Amino acid sequence: MDAPSKLTFRKKALEKMLDNFGKSTDDEGYIIDEDGERVESNLGNEIKIDDLGGIGNASEVYIEDDFNSAAKFVEHKREGEN
Repeated sequence: MDAPSKLTFRKKALEKMLDNFGKSTDDEGYIIDEDGERVESNLGNEIKIDDLGGIGNASEVYIEDDFNSAAKFVEHKREGEN
């Protein structure tokens, strides 16, 4: 049996995860900080909760739900280990 290619979360679980980081969403579904400012993904894009692939540890890196964003995060983590 092949491993699943995508991990998905219910929207309520994502909202709880954001709340744990002091974040929420605006009326358009974009993730916002305590000041109401939209947060950016590691690719520099404002990110909607529906496009959230994960949050990297330590520096709150918001990873988009696509390969390029995930690959950039992994590359950054590997550079930090060297």
